[in-house]
Amino acid sequence: MNETQFHDLHDDIRTLIDQHKISVVEIQKKAEQFVSGAIIELLQTDRLFGEVLIQIPRHYNTKLNGAMGVGWIDGQLELVINPVQLIIDINYWHELLVLLKHEVLHVVWQHPLRYQNNQRQNNVTLATDVAVNQYLDEAPHGTGTLTQLEQLLGKKLPEKEDSATYLQIIQTSKISGKKNKQNENKLLDTEQKFDSKNQSINQSSVKKLDVHDGWNDQSQEDLMTQKTSQLKTILTQAWRATPDRDRGLLPGKLKQQLEQVDQIHLFNWKQLIKQKIGNLPQGKRSAYSRFNRRQPVRMDLPGKITNLVTRINIFVDNSGSMSDKEISFLLSQIQEIVKVTETQTTVFSFDAVVHEHESYKLDNQSAVQFKRIGGGGTSFQSIFTYLKANHYTNNDTLVIVLTDGWGEKLINNYHFNNVVWVLTTPVNEFSVKNRIGKITTVAGDADYKKVVGIK
Repeated sequence: MNETQFHDLHDDIRTLIDQHKISVVEIQKKAEQFVSGAIIELLQTDRLFGEVLIQIPRHYNTKLNGAMGVGWIDGQLELVINPVQLIIDINYWHELLVLLKHEVLHVVWQHPLRYQNNQRQNNVTLATDVAVNQYLDEAPHGTGTLTQLEQLLGKKLPEKEDSATYLQIIQTSKISGKKNKQNENKLLDTEQKFDSKNQSINQSSVKKLDVHDGWNDQSQEDLMTQKTSQLKTILTQAWRATPDRDRGLLPGKLKQQLEQVDQIHLFNWKQLIKQKIGNLPQGKRSAYSRFNRRQPVRMDLPGKITNLVTRINIFVDNSGSMSDKEISFLLSQIQEIVKVTETQTTVFSFDAVVHEHESYKLDNQSAVQFKRIGGGGTSFQSIFTYLKANHYTNNDTLVIVLTDGWGEKLINNYHFNNVVWVLTTPVNEFSVKNRIGKITTVAGDADYKKVVGIK
């Protein structure tokens, strides 16, 4: 699609909207046609940007306060689009391309993750927009630029710095040109926006293309692992899919940022398991440093303190997509972890059911065993059914599931949630929607890739 084709189709849709002759469903279809066409063009002209966009799910929401924005929905990064606002506020093809590239740059610098809990989101919006817009030929309407920020603060600012630098400048500077002392000391955490003439104006008079509503996500800590892994997986895969000739056309700092992401392990999953081990109470032991609450006058009687020893049940996915090398690597890593702890660790195989009779203990003496059992379809529900039938609880058992993550969408966990899922695929490919416990992946682990032969 080119400017002329977009303009003709866009004008026809705008006329139908103005005349109330088109449904929201049809508007969404047209918006998706525009967005998908723009992504296809970016894959041909700005490969990295297209590669990032094809990995981010698109979600349409007519209540979004603007045309589009990247944000978190149930722990997943999505490109949220208001189809009506997109068609009303974007009048030219190149505007849509610029806006999509603007969203990708926020993802590249991991802004939705880095600033999701910042209490001054208006400051964050300005700082991050100033940072990413310096890598675009033009800035999307309603987003801040370095020139605008310099005029507002009345001083020269460094170019192409990280958003954290601009955020610090914003929050420690006074607004230039204000006579009233109270206004001089007022920070930019307001609803001010800027027009193309670099003047501060009322928010309502500017069309809002890019929105950051999905950043201010006060999620539980359990989702941080999932978010971090998903975001870095998107960037790593996009970078690896970008040919060298296209990488060479990228600005130096942008290229450096992506190279760093590619080299970082997605998540220290072994450290997560170490933290889990020993943090669950299992029984009591005597301690003379603690008096006996039942007989406080008998100081010769020991009290009781919690004995932090955990039972670990490891469930190994036996589906055909899990290779022997994958399983052996993961189990050997866990074996090294449990060697230094007093744990009762049992390894189970599962497919459609848990193969209890084929289980074995994993301790200092026993080597990792792996043999195919069953090989049928994958049922994560079978794990929780087994745990319930055998009366395992969150207070005495840690469950580790080694899997490629491909199974059913919903699980009844019977209130058992002390689970660590170790996936061999990116977290965003995990089939289960009602997330239980902590989820991590070894997809980006250098040692893992070396063992299983992934380049």
